[in-house]
Order: sequence, then C-alpha cells, then structure tokens
Amino acid sequence: MAREFSGTSQYLLRTDPTGLNPNAAWTFGCWLWVDGYGTDGRGILRVGGPEGGAITRGVYIYVRNSGVIRAIVGTDIQGVTAFGTGAWKKLVITRSGSGTSGMSIYLDGSATADASYATDAPGALASGDVLKLGDSSSSIGAALLDGRIAAPFWLQGVELSGTDAAAYLSDACSLITDFGAGGAVTPDALKFLFLLQSGAPGTDISGVGNDLTDTSTTDVADPAGVPTSCGAPPFYLASLYRWNGSAWVAPGILKRWNGSAWVPHTMKIYQP
Repeated sequence: MAREFSGTSQYLLRTDPTGLNPNAAWTFGCWLWVDGYGTDGRGILRVGGPEGGAITRGVYIYVRNSGVIRAIVGTDIQGVTAFGTGAWKKLVITRSGSGTSGMSIYLDGSATADASYATDAPGALASGDVLKLGDSSSSIGAALLDGRIAAPFWLQGVELSGTDAAAYLSDACSLITDFGAGGAVTPDALKFLFLLQSGAPGTDISGVGNDLTDTSTTDVADPAGVPTSCGAPPFYLASLYRWNGSAWVAPGILKRWNGSAWVPHTMKIYQP
C-alpha cells in the first residue's frame, strides 16, 4: 500500500538518519499524488533540520501553492511545470555534487527545471536532524502534505538521469539489487527504500535501517506496478564445473534471484 496524508497531522519521521548527505551527489525519487496545494504549499520531504522549522540545513522539497515542485538547498530550484492534482506522477530530484553544484527536477522522466541551476552548500546535518515524509516548514508557511506517496527512495553519491530514476520507480526492487549492499551497479548507494505497506509502513527495506515512525497516515492503493514486497535479498546459485569421477560436468546455469524469480546471471572474468 501507498500512504495517504490528509494535510493535518500525518507524517513519517526518523531522527538522525544514517548515511544521508544532501551536500553531495544524490537522487531522490517517489511516486507522488497531490490532492491540494494549500495557501503556501505542502511539504513532501525533509532531510535535515530543524523539524517543521526554517530550512537551515539539508534539503526541503515541497509543492508550492502554484502547483510547481520546489527544492530548497541553501538557495532553491523550482520546476516550471505545475504538478497537477488527483493523479500519480513520478517525481525525481537530483543533485550533482558538493558546493554550488546544480539540481534537477523531473516529472515522469522529463526535466521540469534547469539542470545547471547553481545552489549554495546546504551544510552538514546536525544531531537531531530528521528524515521526514510530509514535513511542514515554518519559514515559508508550507503545511503538511495533502496527498499520497509511494516507493520513496534515496541514492547517496549517485545522480541518476530522470529517465533512469523513473524506470526504477516502476521496478523498485531493482534498486536493491543494483544499489544495495553488494549492488551490481553502485554498492551501498541505496540509503532508504520504503514500500509503505500496511502494518509496518515505516520499514526501510534498503538494509540500512532508516525505519520511520508513522503518525496517523492511512493505507491507499499503490500506483500500478509498485510491488508489495521485494522478497528475499539477492543471493546466487553457483554454476561451476565439477568433477564427477570421470569428467567435468556443469550442474546448471548460474542464476540470481531478482525478488520474484530466478533469472540467468552472467559472470565475467577480466584477463588483462
């Protein structure tokens, strides 16, 4: 299930999250549904602090009362296309590096903000800072989220293209196999992935342990294609030749578990 936020007192929170650094390269993605913008906008994500307050550290992402997505990291960047209401869309925001490196905002894989926009350094997170879905902000007046979120994730040190990140939102379990511990693309980059399932919506399935405490969010159906679980962590069946007493034989094809099925896996050996 996805989570529904009514815009009054619903959110998911973790204090002192592990492994998140908004002052470096990162990719944040989620399925987002907005029901209303409110007077001064609605909060989507805060990584930093202080909770519910001014944006002094980290990144704060919200939808403005004009309907565009805005991300604040020191100075800010905002989309040029209104998000709209009453429908699921894939939201992706990336940052290319440290210092005054730019951010990009994508909706359904298409850029909606200038990728070369320069931003100030957001500063290191401090003790007591939070990871919060649906946070408000006193300094800009943004209220708690009035809408829905599904499959939010964070990659640290990796700036995906909008197209690639949107594709992962439709195949969320691949984030674990590609960016989790021992990942095939960038190991240990995945710092949280929430499938927000009923009964334990704040469980982080990335393996990092950034579990959230849920405050009054409610179940709502996932967008099409979002899984309810990712099964067991990836592991492998060996396919090495063995000596049967008279000849070398192969017991089978090397396969890996992709979260729902065994699929062929190619192992390559580099010979300089």
